[in-house]
Order: sequence, then C-alpha cells, then structure tokens
Amino acid sequence: MPFFDNPNNYWKLTFYVPRTHLDVCKEACFAAGMGTSKDKKYTRTCFETPCTAQFQPEPGANPPSGSSIGELHQLEMVKVEVHCYGVGKARQAARAMVKAHPFEQVEWDFHRIDKQALG
Repeated sequence: MPFFDNPNNYWKLTFYVPRTHLDVCKEACFAAGMGTSKDKKYTRTCFETPCTAQFQPEPGANPPSGSSIGELHQLEMVKVEVHCYGVGKARQAARAMVKAHPFEQVEWDFHRIDKQALG
C-alpha cells in the first residue's frame, strides 16, 4: 500500500478562520470524517487557539468586509487543528473547509503526524 494511502496514517489539518465562520468550517471538516478517534470513542474533536491575522489588500484583491485596499488590517481569528486517519479524509476536509471559508486566500496546511515516534 502506498505511504499516503495507508488508512493508519494520522493526519492533522490546521487552518485559520474568523470566529464568524468557525462553526461552519469545523462542521465541513467533521462531515468529511475528521475529528474522530481511531477507535471512534471520540468525535468532533479539535483544538482552537485565538490569534490575530494581519494583511494589507492590494489592488485587485477582494478583501473581507471592513478592509480597504492599501490599508493594513488586523482581524481576530481562530487557529483550528483537527486530526484524522487516512489522507483521503484530510484532503476531502481541506476542500470542504476552503469552500466554507469566507476568505479568497485561505491559510491552511495538513501533514502526517508520526504517532510511532515514541516507540
């Protein structure tokens, strides 16, 4: 079985979202199968950390409401980390989250977590 297709591989998706869209983006991830423990004893699990985004929209950008072209803007955000087994779920969740997210440029990443590192 190819490395990325192994359903036993543990993945983490991290994204940043305004609090106004926090629930809809998390729901998109949960609907794709993220946030469920391998034994299925826990569901809808994630970690949330408050943070601040900073950006300056330039000509041609479609910034969020309240932002002006050429002006530095800061916005209260939430960093969300959600886990799953299987890269297919992680990819599906990332697509769904991006679709639900209000920004035209969404900050996100996902990567494999080595749960065997401790032996």
